Amino acid sequence: MEHKITIMKYQTMFPGMTKKLFDEKERFYQIAVISIRLDELQTKGAVLQKMGKPTKSGTRMTFAPVRSAGEYEAEMQRILEDGKKLGLKFEKKKEEK
Repeated sequence: MEHKITIMKYQTMFPGMTKKLFDEKERFYQIAVISIRLDELQTKGAVLQKMGKPTKSGTRMTFAPVRSAGEYEAEMQRILEDGKKLGLKFEKKKEEK
């Protein structure tokens, strides 16, 4: 009998993303959220499932693994659209050999 372990979801706290940052510089806060979502998707293959409210100790985010290529593409498209609303520009990074 073979046993497999899979990650259902994981939670991470981002202490730099405080209520103060949200209140004083909301655009920077939103850019940080987009950057985190993009990094988690590209490095860990996970999508943002739930985001807590910003507090003085930071913001808690819950991520879940991508289940299909279609889900990955859909999340990437949402990230790009959210970034464009903030005036961000994205470019493909050249892979190092």
